[in-house]
Amino acid sequence: MIAERLSDNQNLIDVINQLHKEPWPTFLSEDKYVKKYWRQIYKKYPEYQLLFRTGVEYIGVGNSAPIYWNSNIDDLPSRLGAETGWL
Repeated sequence: MIAERLSDNQNLIDVINQLHKEPWPTFLSEDKYVKKYWRQIYKKYPEYQLLFRTGVEYIGVGNSAPIYWNSNIDDLPSRLGAETGWL
């Protein structure tokens, strides 16, 4: 398996869009925060948008990764958004 970053090839946005069409439940695409902020990650954080392929076939996309949090859960923002500084 090979991983590629959107920051290395902006043409991969078309592949990302195609891969995202299929697996997402409808309620995710209807969320007001997803609608407002999701597309911003491609321009603001292209180095963290990963595509995975075997041979010439793209098989998946990763838009985030888990991180270790060693502080109080109350210190995390309650939601994503420009006002939180996360987007």
